[in-house]
Amino acid sequence: MAFTHWYVAPTSGSDSTGDGSSGNPYATIQKVLDTETPTGEDQINVKEGETLTLTAAHDFTTWGNPGEAGALLIRGYTSTADDGGIADIDCNGNAFISDAALDGIHIADAEIYGSGSGVDILLLDDGNSLYNCYFHDCKDITLGSRTVIALCYITDCAGEVTCAEAHFNALKDGSTHKFTTSALIASTMARGNILSLSSDTDGIELGSDGASAIGNTIWANAGSGYGVINSASSREVNHIINNYVEGFSALGGHAFTDAGGMTRLLLNNHYYNCLNVASITGIKVISDANNGWNSLGSSGLTDPANDDFTPTSMLKDLALPTQFNANFGGPQNNYAYVGAVVPEVQTVAGDTIINSVKRLFTSKQFIRQNRIFVPQTTKIVHPVIKRQRVSHTVPARVRRKQIVVPPAATVQQNTLISRPRRVM
Repeated sequence: MAFTHWYVAPTSGSDSTGDGSSGNPYATIQKVLDTETPTGEDQINVKEGETLTLTAAHDFTTWGNPGEAGALLIRGYTSTADDGGIADIDCNGNAFISDAALDGIHIADAEIYGSGSGVDILLLDDGNSLYNCYFHDCKDITLGSRTVIALCYITDCAGEVTCAEAHFNALKDGSTHKFTTSALIASTMARGNILSLSSDTDGIELGSDGASAIGNTIWANAGSGYGVINSASSREVNHIINNYVEGFSALGGHAFTDAGGMTRLLLNNHYYNCLNVASITGIKVISDANNGWNSLGSSGLTDPANDDFTPTSMLKDLALPTQFNANFGGPQNNYAYVGAVVPEVQTVAGDTIINSVKRLFTSKQFIRQNRIFVPQTTKIVHPVIKRQRVSHTVPARVRRKQIVVPPAATVQQNTLISRPRRVM
């Protein structure tokens, strides 16, 4: 896949004298959209360390709609394309993009913020993706069908995050803005996500028939909503498996509700400190003895109030239910883990979670199926999960917030980090 590249350097570039090359970049993304002719596989590289401050949402009138068959990738860089640099984009009270008809937009390696609580920061249609991005001080992120949000950190968001598939993201209520209604609405799959909530917000909502929630961690500080919710009585969801829910302990708090809808597989979910276990009134095709939700006597997380979601030994050592062997072929499919710990990819002995995720998100099959345009040379930047089996050195370049790292370098960990960073 050969992309046509344009370069943007907000401070050192120029919309007047630049030509969009790496040696003579433009100053804004909008200049590329207004000046250049799309080829169908285009990449706009935005230079790290130079803040792009918007004066309006990006306008695609001249550029047109890339469409699901095409692609426009907007990505950060430091000195060369795809080198892991993080673009810094201040929306300055505007949306980044707001066009419910746009398809084929892909955004990677970027910090995008500042739309405020009254303006949706991102609105797109089908076949779009967000990869390794940090969104904050914003309102709704809304993507349509055949869309993926992966390896992103989203906080201080006064709205909801809606997409088809959400893989290995972290969503957290901010000190200024909090998620409303449901933090994450997934119409196809929510897998390996960590949610940290402090309000009456629901956690993960399964938004259409056939949706699944597998291996997520949802924590609330005295929450009064639902950890996982199928919100429609007519909805038939697929799998609700291996999720961990904690802290929905206020009046009205539930680990799960099906609202009378059907759940085909409801297995091996666990909860702690929830006022109500689950509201299950619909049909369960296959479930375990406790209707798929099993109570724990103590917390399964190390220190979630301080963003340390390392699973305790008790949570890591939970037995694999007998139903899994018959239905999923055994633990090699990685359904044996509760909460956001291990992605469903084949791991290699001694390998780190970073490389496992890299194989998943750079595989030709995954890219082709999900339209994520990430070159094979990408440096994985994981804002959510660092479950390690070998020693790991935290890079010196960490922004915004201190990473929670257990004292022993070899301790398996699962930490919430507040912005993208490079893993060397």
